[in-house]
Amino acid sequence: MDSGAVERHLEKITGIVLSESRLRALIKRKGYRFVVQSMIWVCKISKQKPKQQRRFRTHLYGRNDLDVRSAITSMLDEIGTQKRIPATQPGEKQKRHIFGGYNWLKDTMTWTVAKTKNSATFIDFLEELLVKNYPTGRVVLVMDNVSYHKSASALAALSLFEHRVMFVWLPPYCSDLNPIECFWRHLKDLACANKLQGHIEAVVNSTEKILSEQNLPASDLRFLLPKIF
Repeated sequence: MDSGAVERHLEKITGIVLSESRLRALIKRKGYRFVVQSMIWVCKISKQKPKQQRRFRTHLYGRNDLDVRSAITSMLDEIGTQKRIPATQPGEKQKRHIFGGYNWLKDTMTWTVAKTKNSATFIDFLEELLVKNYPTGRVVLVMDNVSYHKSASALAALSLFEHRVMFVWLPPYCSDLNPIECFWRHLKDLACANKLQGHIEAVVNSTEKILSEQNLPASDLRFLLPKIF
């Protein structure tokens, strides 16, 4: 949430329109400050010809880790105090991993949830994407070079689709070049940020709700990736 979102929320419930400077002054007068964690994302998308766009479905593949510990991106904090966030006890570390494929043209998601990241769970995702959701037609799949993508079993699974799937490997240690990273930020902002969940399954449920909304054309929660033609 940023100061603009606070302004719109106050206008909606009170009918009063405040400028950003006026809002910040009122918050400061009450002894609070508005804190925002800054993060910049840069997406580079190659220009494609219309014929290529019609022939291929481009999917941006990536992974996202979910933790029961909440991510705090913005908050109202009383001046002179430090916010304390509850943490899990030792030995209670809970994580899940989202394997996802972002359809670049339609802004839709295909995903699977796994307890571990390895060749087997990656192959499960390939089955979900290329067998269940896109069983025919040409596909471009953009991936990074994590080790289990190129294990013997993973490469054997990928070879089954090479007649219709073009695999694009990003340079080593350059996962930020994949525009799906912008979607992961959007997903965590809506599903996880500033939310305290008692169990990892609650985090997964919240995340899958936002993922499902991404596939609904009329949803206000959809993320739309900027495209350069």
